[in-house]
Amino acid sequence: MALWGEGTTTVASDSTHVRAYDQNIFTEWHSRYGGRGILIYWHIERGSMVVHSQTLRASASEVHAMIEGAVRHGTTMKVEGNYVDSHGQTEIGFGVTRVLGFDLLPRIKQIKKVKLYRVESGEGDLYPRLTPAMTPVGPDRAELRPDDQVHHRDQAGHRLHRGDPAPVHCTGGLGHDRLSAVTPREIIAWRDHLTTAGNRGRDNTPAPMAPATVNNHLAHLSALFTWITAHAPEGLLRHGDPTKKVAPLPLPAPQPRALAAAQVRTVKNVVDRIETFHELKGRRHRGAATPRVHAHALPLRDRAIIYLLFGTGLRRAELVGLNLDQLEPANPERLRQAKKARLIGVRGKGRTSRTVFLGRDARQALADYLDQERPGDAAASTGPAALLLSAASIAARQPDGHLSARSINTIVGEIGRLHDAQMPDPDRKLGTLRPHDARHTFAYGLSQASGHNRAELERRLGHANDRYLRLYTNPPDDIAADYVEDL
Repeated sequence: MALWGEGTTTVASDSTHVRAYDQNIFTEWHSRYGGRGILIYWHIERGSMVVHSQTLRASASEVHAMIEGAVRHGTTMKVEGNYVDSHGQTEIGFGVTRVLGFDLLPRIKQIKKVKLYRVESGEGDLYPRLTPAMTPVGPDRAELRPDDQVHHRDQAGHRLHRGDPAPVHCTGGLGHDRLSAVTPREIIAWRDHLTTAGNRGRDNTPAPMAPATVNNHLAHLSALFTWITAHAPEGLLRHGDPTKKVAPLPLPAPQPRALAAAQVRTVKNVVDRIETFHELKGRRHRGAATPRVHAHALPLRDRAIIYLLFGTGLRRAELVGLNLDQLEPANPERLRQAKKARLIGVRGKGRTSRTVFLGRDARQALADYLDQERPGDAAASTGPAALLLSAASIAARQPDGHLSARSINTIVGEIGRLHDAQMPDPDRKLGTLRPHDARHTFAYGLSQASGHNRAELERRLGHANDRYLRLYTNPPDDIAADYVEDL
């Protein structure tokens, strides 16, 4: 008592990212923290006492961890409120915490852009300073986005609540709010409503929602009813789980995004001249014996990134996760001459690992980077030696120098903009160039070169899904048009 003070009934929870070696089975790449590791999720009582901790994967749900720690913290405290950040709250989280009898108290990013709703109309006097930002919610608010609605059960009356936020779609359609009356018919109507008017356009008019997003909402609702089925009193859902008989929407076939051969050629032309785009062009820099470049510019690294993406089909997360010891050979001179240079142990999705061979362009570009630019940045790095490093002059640089996945998007997108700025032919413009476009381009070229060898595609792409393998063998539009030109 003297050390920690008197206990309370509220906790705060959040995760801490901890770096971990690849041998750890929990290790995953975290897109937000920009590195490999695991998450430790803490529940801390307001007096700074840790009441629960757990280990998570980087891709795990923090909402699930929040509920787990608040319910099974192993102390005699009765949690009445849990403070979280934006990643610890979802619509389903609000519903489940209400059922469990404690309040979810999030700190929401950019709350000035979030529309707030009162639990009941006529309560404006309770929040006088928030009145301009709040809108009353009632059964007549049929225009409220249904994907913002959480269906949960009151412990006493087993009813659907309006609030946190309100299930207006079901209550408006049924005329009452009894959970036991929800049938597959209502779930199907809700699904169809999401499909046609689940989003809001820029002028605040109803807009369709993507099928994948609709299916995601169905999955969340199914998880909630599964939990209710397991914990609700017997006889509450006499007709069983109403979501089990509702089929998800069929997803449209993904479109091929491979670049045409002429586009690839002009992209490589831009990349081969990339140093000139980084040079300072001011009057005081003209006539210098050695052209000066921007402070953080690494043109040879950017060239190596483009050639690796187009020449290996690596995903962006796989690319930034590479270490120098995965490159064979790692010596620049030997790399230029070795025809069978490769990257070993490339970690892909689903804990897969594969070997990737490097083509001529990728070998030359990578050797130039290792020989001229990387040594200076490597001297300022700690920890495992990443293959591709961010500039040492960047103040917010990771200690080990690893690039973030978002930086790959920026580099590739800038190459696409430089390409289109110099391309007068509108048919050869790229629009927004993405890292995955390079993967599709490599996959189509590999399919053509290997005679559509499925085993080779699986080995080099790290994919065993027939749907995606068929997608990768689809030709670009100009080649597909040539197929039928003379038929």
